[in-house]
Amino acid sequence: MDPDRHTPPRTGQDVPDAALFWRWAVRAGRPAVGWILVGAGALAILIGYFGLADRVLVAEQLPYLISGGIGGIALVIVGGVILATNDGRREADRLDDIEDEIAELRALVVDLHRALLRRPDNPDNDNGDQQTVSRPASRRSRRDRVYAVASGGTFHRDGCAVLVDKGDVERLAPATARRRGLTPCALCEPQSSA
Repeated sequence: MDPDRHTPPRTGQDVPDAALFWRWAVRAGRPAVGWILVGAGALAILIGYFGLADRVLVAEQLPYLISGGIGGIALVIVGGVILATNDGRREADRLDDIEDEIAELRALVVDLHRALLRRPDNPDNDNGDQQTVSRPASRRSRRDRVYAVASGGTFHRDGCAVLVDKGDVERLAPATARRRGLTPCALCEPQSSA
C-alpha cells in the first residue's frame, strides 16, 4: 500500500446498512434453503428405501427406516414449510403495497373532493369561514338533509361526487337514513356536517 496515497474516511452515507443487507440475504436465501431441504429429504427417503429393500431382518431395517424414512420425511416437511411461509410473506408484502397505494389514492380522491366542495360555484361552499355563521337558517337546512341512491347502502352530502349522474337519488333526514341502515359516505363524510 502506498503511504502517500490517502483514502478518505468513510462517512455514514458510504457505509451500507448491515441490517438491510442481512434482511435481503435471508429473504433471497429462504427459497433456496427450502428447496435444498426438500431435495435432501427426498434423497434420504430413496437411500433409506434402497437400504431397507436389501435387508431381511427387521433389526437391520430399523436404522434405514428411521434415518432414511422418518428423517427424510422430516426434511421434506421443514423444506415445504419454509417454501410455503416464503410464499405467504411475499403475498403479504404485495397486499401491504396494494393497501398503501389504495390509501394514497383515497387521500387524493378525498382531497380532490374537498377542493371541489370549496369552489365558489358550489352551493355548499362556506368560503372557508367556519368561525362566523352569517346564514344560520340555510346552514341548518343543509345540515338536515342527506341524499341516498335508492339501491345504495350509503348516504351523502349535497354535491358528493358519488351522486353525480345518478337518477334515483332521494332526499332524506339523517335519522331516516340511519334507521334504514345506511352508512355515511367515506368520501363526503356527511356525519361531520350533521
